[in-house]
Amino acid sequence: MYRKEALALIAELVSQDMLFQLPTKCFITEEIADRLVEVGMTKPVNQYLREVQLTMDAPSEAADQPGAASGRAVQSIQNLQARGFNLRVKAVAAPMNAPHIYQWIKQLVELGVTQITVAPYTKTYHKHNDNLCLSSHDKILITQQCERARIDFPELSLRTSGIALSSSTEAGSSHASSLQPGPIEISVELSDKKTEKIRYWRSRAQCAGGRSSMTITPDGKVVLCDTVPQDKPFFVGDVSTQSLLEVWNSESLLNFAYPPREKFKGSACYDCGNLEECQSKSGHCFRDSYFNYGAIFGPTANCPMVQKPA
Repeated sequence: MYRKEALALIAELVSQDMLFQLPTKCFITEEIADRLVEVGMTKPVNQYLREVQLTMDAPSEAADQPGAASGRAVQSIQNLQARGFNLRVKAVAAPMNAPHIYQWIKQLVELGVTQITVAPYTKTYHKHNDNLCLSSHDKILITQQCERARIDFPELSLRTSGIALSSSTEAGSSHASSLQPGPIEISVELSDKKTEKIRYWRSRAQCAGGRSSMTITPDGKVVLCDTVPQDKPFFVGDVSTQSLLEVWNSESLLNFAYPPREKFKGSACYDCGNLEECQSKSGHCFRDSYFNYGAIFGPTANCPMVQKPA
């Protein structure tokens, strides 16, 4: 939305009757909202209304109400709702607002928001702050509050993404859900840690890159994840010289999304007997592999077959 040609691109997608979600952190002024209406974002396609996802970052620790929405975010919400947009708010959780997620959700509900996703702060390649990453305790607090919100606001469509605890949950965390009613998805016994790591790994989310999505950079290069560096090793095509279909069916893309064993030579994955089974359902998260170990084709941080260095 910050790019000057963004509305023209959106208008072109709408004119082709394409269904898509429009994610943005941009301040949606009345003028921007009006132009989105003009290009057809509020018109349904086969009874489906395109979704606008407004991301709200965690407020600073200096905020008077760490769980409160900022004034600009509230204005954006009001401007979109007044014009009939299919709005979802993505609330980004960080340690400073983890204890206040319920209040945040409640405020959004009072504003008329009916679709919310609570997701953690995540690292990016270009810039990140480890102090904004959630601890296991933070995730427990957030899960409890989301369960409470689902009970108190049954009309609300509330999702969580990336909040469930991994197999590295500290001792004592597994039974900390008694503060609020409702089930909590935490059940880790230290005596069964290996089994739990494998279970968690097998139930991980599927990588969408090359399976249901790809990302086009401003200069036309194509990567399979919007958080990886926009550098040559990650390029799988170029829509300035290829059609979308040519890129999607290209050997370059397929070898990235479904990498053969040879790609992993020199890593623990190359000799792993479970490699095919590991990738067949959920795929290979090259982003996590690169961010944690500096290699595109290798194990990721949560792989149960890899021992982390002491």
